[in-house]
Amino acid sequence: MKSPEQLHHIFSRSDYGQTLDRGIRFADFKPVDIDNQTWVDVLGDDVNNLRHMPHTHRLTGRFSTAEGLSEEDTNTLLVTAMTHDWGEAIEGDIPLPFKTAEDDRREQASFRLIAEDLLGKYEGEELSDTVWKVLDKEDEALGDTFRAIEYVGYNTTAMRAGYMGRAIAARLVRLPFDRPTTEHLAGGLLGFESAMQTQSYATLAVYAVKYSGIQAIIQEGVPYKAVEASNVEVGGSNESRA
Repeated sequence: MKSPEQLHHIFSRSDYGQTLDRGIRFADFKPVDIDNQTWVDVLGDDVNNLRHMPHTHRLTGRFSTAEGLSEEDTNTLLVTAMTHDWGEAIEGDIPLPFKTAEDDRREQASFRLIAEDLLGKYEGEELSDTVWKVLDKEDEALGDTFRAIEYVGYNTTAMRAGYMGRAIAARLVRLPFDRPTTEHLAGGLLGFESAMQTQSYATLAVYAVKYSGIQAIIQEGVPYKAVEASNVEVGGSNESRA
């Protein structure tokens, strides 16, 4: 099987990958007067539908190291992380807490179609079977681990949204917008954080009891390093990171 990086290279240059690259995550919280690029600039790769997968891949590497997972399990999770949303190029993005069994079934079928289109029937089937054993929790241990990783990513981005929303509201962030537009953005970010506190923080807390590495990962990036996930000027200097 190809490496996660090779798989992403192939996918990102396809029409499927370009479809995802044009979309954003958590769009319900983005004010209509804020463009997609600003949303990504403020919140980082995790809110771009294509770059969310390399973001999750990086998070998975840190999580696997923190948990001391085997090389085999780590490799399976890394492949899953780098490809898990391929099916959304056809089905669209449905937030994790709201996905139904039917949504998963349709996304699995679309994943296989895309994998076979890009990789050929044999390799596409192999990739699809590997990834969906995790996503469908056929491999219960790895499925639960990857779900925990997804919730870490989901919630740390929401925490960053809250941090950035408060920074923007306090005028600590330089943005090229008038005051009403800036206030709309701050409100959308704070609304995003609030919604996630209601919808998924409790699930993350349960996972944090089971997986000791979660607390360290969250502390590593939130809140004081939140600007590292953004591409905006904070406190008068550009804090963007490559």
